[in-house]
Amino acid sequence: MSIFDGLDKLITEHGSATILRERLSQAKDQYSILERENSTLKTERASLQKNHEDAKMKIATLENEKKELQDKITSLETPSTGMDFSQLEAPKLPDMLTD
Repeated sequence: MSIFDGLDKLITEHGSATILRERLSQAKDQYSILERENSTLKTERASLQKNHEDAKMKIATLENEKKELQDKITSLETPSTGMDFSQLEAPKLPDMLTD
């Protein structure tokens, strides 16, 4: 039973049924169009929400990768505290270069 069934009965029982029936038919057509548009928009919204969630996950992944790379860069830029370079000797030059 649609929302227009009661109106259809009312039109039949009261005068000017032809004009009112045409208006009811137009309202039914418009209602059908709006239902299809609503369904299409719901489908589109669901797709956009999924794309948004995928994008948020990708951003989180990239931010984690960025932090890991920044940490690696920091560790490479910071001298290691476990090595003592003060004991290293400079390489000796060949004798012919020192003369």
